[in-house]
Amino acid sequence: MPQPQQEFLVEAMEYLGLTKNALAIKLNTSEYTVNAWLLPEDRQGYVELSEFIHEKINNLIQEKKSANFFHIHTGTFSEAVPGKYCEKYQFRFPTLYRSSSLRKQDNEPGRTGLPGIAGYTLSNLVDPEDIAGPLKFEPIHHLDAARDNAWVFINEHSSMNAVLGYWRAISHSNPNSISSRFKLYLFEDHLFSIYHIQKPEEASVNNIVFYQIDDNEFQIAMPGIRRKQFEDWSVIIDSDGNERLKDDIWKDKD
Repeated sequence: MPQPQQEFLVEAMEYLGLTKNALAIKLNTSEYTVNAWLLPEDRQGYVELSEFIHEKINNLIQEKKSANFFHIHTGTFSEAVPGKYCEKYQFRFPTLYRSSSLRKQDNEPGRTGLPGIAGYTLSNLVDPEDIAGPLKFEPIHHLDAARDNAWVFINEHSSMNAVLGYWRAISHSNPNSISSRFKLYLFEDHLFSIYHIQKPEEASVNNIVFYQIDDNEFQIAMPGIRRKQFEDWSVIIDSDGNERLKDDIWKDKD
């Protein structure tokens, strides 16, 4: 049995911590309209929620749930090694850093859950939650074939819902835990995530950095969350610092 509209609205406002006026502002409507939605169905003046408004309220709820799910770090910018700039949508990525432990007894740099791979961050600020101890951060333009047996994915996300959809997609498709290899950052009012995997055996290039706006495959996990007016933008950078095409990063299957 569907939830009554009045009950749905009251519960939504309580969860979101919004007054009727605040909800009206969020939905670009008036408090008078919100009052009409809150009337019992058999009362004069009752107005039924449109499917569009119902979806917007559900999106607000999901946004809050997603925000509570992830810890958001602060992205940083290195003047010596600035982050990639997306000319198409006119925003800049934070700088990519290779992180490694300063502990003398540590044989492997960083703490990633994958053997032989350094840690990667979008910030040179020390994370209090990092149990690897003191870290050093090295800003990099691209990966090093001798040091980084990895692909690093840096994504700009349109919303927290998009982050959750992306996280679910890579979690469900990856046999190893991604918790130590996935982090979320806020930089210049944009959300960015960083995630890395061991270089696939089928790859023709040792290492790449992949910058992108949310790919279509993640739309399957969370439908209707992307900025539909935008087309995906991406740049692949190999370990020599050269841009590569997507079709040019895999070995020939002869």
